[in-house]
Amino acid sequence: MAAIVYFREFNGALGAEVPTAKNGETIQFKSSDDPNVEAEGGAVNPMISPNSGVYRSYEKYIIAYLQDLGGSANISNIEAFIDGSTPDDGVAIFAKVQLAYATPLGGGYDAAGAMLAVKEDLFTKTAGDPLVLGAGPFVEGDELASVGSHLVMQMEAYPSSSTGESSAFNLVLRYDEA
Repeated sequence: MAAIVYFREFNGALGAEVPTAKNGETIQFKSSDDPNVEAEGGAVNPMISPNSGVYRSYEKYIIAYLQDLGGSANISNIEAFIDGSTPDDGVAIFAKVQLAYATPLGGGYDAAGAMLAVKEDLFTKTAGDPLVLGAGPFVEGDELASVGSHLVMQMEAYPSSSTGESSAFNLVLRYDEA
């Protein structure tokens, strides 16, 4: 039996953050700090295609969750990358690895809502050059817990973006089992 490891999305103020399982679920960038996926056309907190400047989503904090080692002694080398797609025109997603959770920045038009520190274009992170989220090893006792560092992401929309539903892409969680 294989280990069961998946992403969880954290939302909320530091100290009151709430995790939501994202095993096979959509992670949606939008203008609110919650994990709910809103349908295009009925979205309450959608991203905006700006007439000028840059409009940013709330930051998304994602972390690997080790549910079960499934008979393995440990998992290690937790990584994340994009598989097989590119962003829509006028849209970018930036990412960084952060050890601790912080209250997500609110995005919007204001530069104060923009992701801080060193960030990378998420779509340059591939199987050959992934974001490293944790070396491990993560062992028995780490089960039923978050493991590794947070993957923090934020979408930016530019005036060249279009309205409507954006393309989907695959965010891959990779790790070694021993």
